[in-house]
Amino acid sequence: MAGSFFHLIFQPKQSKSARTIKNYVTLAVNHYEMRKKETISPAQRKLTAYLEAHHMRKTGERFAILAGIEAIKSPFDADTLYRSLRADGERYSRATIYNTLELLERVGILRKLLFDGNVAHYELTASGSTHHHLVCTECGAVSRVEAPELHRQIEEMTYKGFSPANYNLYVYGICAKCAKASRRHTISIHE
Repeated sequence: MAGSFFHLIFQPKQSKSARTIKNYVTLAVNHYEMRKKETISPAQRKLTAYLEAHHMRKTGERFAILAGIEAIKSPFDADTLYRSLRADGERYSRATIYNTLELLERVGILRKLLFDGNVAHYELTASGSTHHHLVCTECGAVSRVEAPELHRQIEEMTYKGFSPANYNLYVYGICAKCAKASRRHTISIHE
């Protein structure tokens, strides 16, 4: 079978061209591995380090859920994440999502936010500088707001016998969209 098709494809002679092809393949694989390392986010590195240090499995589900979280640019709740993953074709149980959220919070990748006391929202801890949140009391929309001067004041404060680790500031009110809808509703009632 020395001249068979199988032999020619899977066991090529080590001619100069075969060695060149092998070198190109090796270079391509090395380049792919290098690019793969470059595309790993800091949150993925942190999760990998935590899982390895605690002898936990590095499952595809955990990393896919983390990737889904990284695609969301604002605070989210578990149901929003669940719907977002389903829309992307991912099928994970709510239990898997909740367990992963708890793990990511424990690792320090996510911060849990309690806006209305009933539903926990989450955001990436590495989502930029310290910021505050505007929470609409009508629709529940949450948006970030930067307030460097307020941040400076809070950072400069001292507390007797207490060292703060972090803080959250929530400002409650009515968003522009709800205010506009409310004005339309009021105008239509008075007409």
